[in-house]
Amino acid sequence: MAKLVLMHKADSIYEDQPDTQYDFPKPYLKAVQEGVGDWVICYEPVKAGPHGYFAVAKIQAVIPKPGPGRPLSGAYRTGQLSGLRRFGAVEMNSGRQL
Repeated sequence: MAKLVLMHKADSIYEDQPDTQYDFPKPYLKAVQEGVGDWVICYEPVKAGPHGYFAVAKIQAVIPKPGPGRPLSGAYRTGQLSGLRRFGAVEMNSGRQL
């Protein structure tokens, strides 16, 4: 079981789609492959957007990124992220979801 946090940034060079795919460089391949079938946490740096930790999702598969000669040809991506569950805002002190 791998424990992973996937970082998403709106202005990323990758073609991430938080509901369905996550692109990552080859050095992370082993860690992401070990996470197939596991739940991961999705995170957006607070300086890059309003979310922080914003969802959990399950990694379904890892497939090579298609297209020779692409600027990201060394990148891989998860074939699917499924079951994305976004966190709701929680009222401080009461724990009630807003």
